[in-house]
Amino acid sequence: MPGLRIGLLLLLGLSVTDCTSSEPQGTGDRTSIEPTSTDLSSIPDVAEVICDDSGTRTTTPVVRPQRDGIHVIFRNLGGFGQFFFPTPAESSSSDLGHGGPLERGRATEATTFNGPGTFLAGCLRHGQSSYSEGIRFARIMTVDPEGLFTPDTPDCEPGKRGIYRRMGSADLAAVVRTVPGVLPTDQVLRPGYPDQGWMVEPRIVIRDDRAVALITLFGPLSESPPPTSVEWKLWVDACPDSGIGAPISQQ
Repeated sequence: MPGLRIGLLLLLGLSVTDCTSSEPQGTGDRTSIEPTSTDLSSIPDVAEVICDDSGTRTTTPVVRPQRDGIHVIFRNLGGFGQFFFPTPAESSSSDLGHGGPLERGRATEATTFNGPGTFLAGCLRHGQSSYSEGIRFARIMTVDPEGLFTPDTPDCEPGKRGIYRRMGSADLAAVVRTVPGVLPTDQVLRPGYPDQGWMVEPRIVIRDDRAVALITLFGPLSESPPPTSVEWKLWVDACPDSGIGAPISQQ
């Protein structure tokens, strides 16, 4: 099987700190627990994953996100070279995902961007490791009591509904509303976490509490669009019943 394809550019805010020894009190790599309403205030906002020669496990089976995503500290107590978050988040056999380097005997803090629910975090011997080498994962549940996460995918199997070019400025919601089928009553929101970094400018369209379209804007190569009008290229992925955009074959 080919090695895992790790998208290092998707990982933002990576940091490396000294590893401190601690005895894990976790539940192993396949176990999670359901939090109760009385637990939420005590749930940590940083997960911990221990990787050593006996396997991969977590001391924090339930975690809550911070404003820029889900923070995970990997403690590399074995000879591992990479950490890895698979995509989809719960797939223990996917060769897609994102990750970064590990140093033996040190702790690495990483950020991932899944919404509420379960995700997997693992350690690899090297960037070309395969599942035949016995990669194991810690299973962690994310709860979002503050409602920080905005959906980042439509609630359907979306179709490619068009590519548009529009002139606009920093009001990207207004640019999105120029796409045919986006209603005045639709919400246009930045998906993911409030302080999450994106390499492009995605916007999710919410209609009647349902995410019906993801519209990705490609424009100026800077973190903040300029105030003057510039050209944006909009890629539309929408639910077929939303009426947003038009199939590419019809354009």
